[in-house]
Amino acid sequence: MLVFSHISERDGAAILQIIAKTLQENNVSVDYLIITTYEERLDGTQDLGGLSCFIRAQNTFTDCTLERCMNHNNRSFADEIQQHYIQAWREYQPDAEVFVELTVEGALSLARAADRGAGMHTLITGSLYLVGSALRLLEPA
Repeated sequence: MLVFSHISERDGAAILQIIAKTLQENNVSVDYLIITTYEERLDGTQDLGGLSCFIRAQNTFTDCTLERCMNHNNRSFADEIQQHYIQAWREYQPDAEVFVELTVEGALSLARAADRGAGMHTLITGSLYLVGSALRLLEPA
């Protein structure tokens, strides 16, 4: 299983294609791809640590791609990226089931449900924001 999110000026679909190609070349089959945003929790709360505070203090958060992704009022931005990622993934892993979850918490819940207690391995990658959120949710303080 792969949980992926990458939203920046870089080509996230190209990153996802490299991951898919590398997995394929190493005979690793991914049954499930979960594409998500950087929105951390289902209830809308977010903990990005000092970074979000720093960006806001510099008055640059308004134009930040991260804010566009996390803004529930701008679904078309996230939908466009997600569709681009699905197409990129299907080139190398056409048999995988692909899901889109709007929060990291939702993506982790879906991963747990798909596992059904079987101990499936899950790779969470694509962005430090995604991995950081996943770690906070998996290992709460």
